[in-house]
Amino acid sequence: MMGAWISLETRQLTGLRDELLKRFAQIEKPEGFRILTKEDTRKFAKRPKDLA
Repeated sequence: MMGAWISLETRQLTGLRDELLKRFAQIEKPEGFRILTKEDTRKFAKRPKDLA
């Protein structure tokens, strides 16, 4: 799963606040969990389909 955070004030992509980032880092991660890199997202050269 990939996603992003959007600021409701600026309507642009934004990073997580330090408080939330620390909380997410403490969550137990399942077996096989990994953080995707830019290279991972481009490995298969497929683009998402427009579902609308």
